[in-house]
Amino acid sequence: MFVLDDLAGWEAGMTAELGRRALHGRWIRIHDSGDFFSVL
Repeated sequence: MFVLDDLAGWEAGMTAELGRRALHGRWIRIHDSGDFFSVL
């Protein structure tokens, strides 16, 4: 999983995505990823 295997890469990807001009001035919903996976 991207988040678990490469946290720094995931953070960089999220930062780049959320910094896009198309998203400036818009509301962004951040969903809790705990709903989608668990680590055993």
